[in-house]
Amino acid sequence: MPVINWNLPKMVSKAYAPLFTSNKRYIVYKGSRGSGKSEAAARKAILDIVTKPYVNWLILRRYANTNRQSTFTLLQKVATQLGVSGLFQFNSSLPEITYKPTGQKILFRGADKPLSITSISVETGNLCRLWVEESYQLESEEAFDVVDESMRGVIDDPNGFYQTILTFNPWNERHWLKRRFFDEDTREPNSLAFTTTYRDNPFLDDAYVNRLLEMKIRNPRRARVAVDGEWGVAEGLIYENTIVEKFDVREVVNNARIVRGIDWGYGPDPTAFIEYAINTRTKDVYIYKEMYKKHMLTDEIFKWLYVHGHQQGDIRADYANGGDRMI
Repeated sequence: MPVINWNLPKMVSKAYAPLFTSNKRYIVYKGSRGSGKSEAAARKAILDIVTKPYVNWLILRRYANTNRQSTFTLLQKVATQLGVSGLFQFNSSLPEITYKPTGQKILFRGADKPLSITSISVETGNLCRLWVEESYQLESEEAFDVVDESMRGVIDDPNGFYQTILTFNPWNERHWLKRRFFDEDTREPNSLAFTTTYRDNPFLDDAYVNRLLEMKIRNPRRARVAVDGEWGVAEGLIYENTIVEKFDVREVVNNARIVRGIDWGYGPDPTAFIEYAINTRTKDVYIYKEMYKKHMLTDEIFKWLYVHGHQQGDIRADYANGGDRMI
């Protein structure tokens, strides 16, 4: 086993020291672009695996297929930077990372199938660390709870503990993350929450910082989130007064106007379908069916619509750029 010499103060900004010093159940970082929060979390994952033999990690994103080109690749990069890549086996096809000296694992999953995560088990130690990257993309608090509550069991190490890390950009202040981890009256008691910006990342080059500062002049609304890490609504979000909640579809569609729409795409723009109910009395719109997928061929789009029972319904479709042929 090689001797590993790590100097954490030189490797990680002091803004992220709580990741490495706190035993709190939840540590949450919202922040701007270039704040270094994801890289700090990745360094924590590698360090915990190497220094704590009971630790196994679950890395969660909204969709499983986004892990391979983001968190998995980042952990490879960080392991190399820390000089320990040779101690890990990187299986990109699963993806999965194994710490060769002990068999500890770093597993990757998507929140689109939260129930499938509850049956995950590891051979060595405990599945006791969870990192939710881009956690703002988790529209459902319930999906997060299903995964988070699956982290349970007795840890044999007397100093062992469970911990969940969440990192995200705070695009909308109405998101459940704000209420649960940042609002003083409702936040989790055993948690820490921080806001970081590019100022907390000493490893950025001047050109990148200058681009961020230019955004504050060019697009101050977007810069509030992307540069200053504050809660807000970014460019591209059409409706700001949105709520994610459970509702009874049968009650919603009763005496409501049902509307369906489709926008053709392939790549990089996706094909998108939406079905929603408009309550003309209250002016509320309830979205209850969506499809958003890249690289769909024409027959695949037709099959999806047919399987989901839309062959008899009216659908308003995009007409531009070949839309007439698709219609």
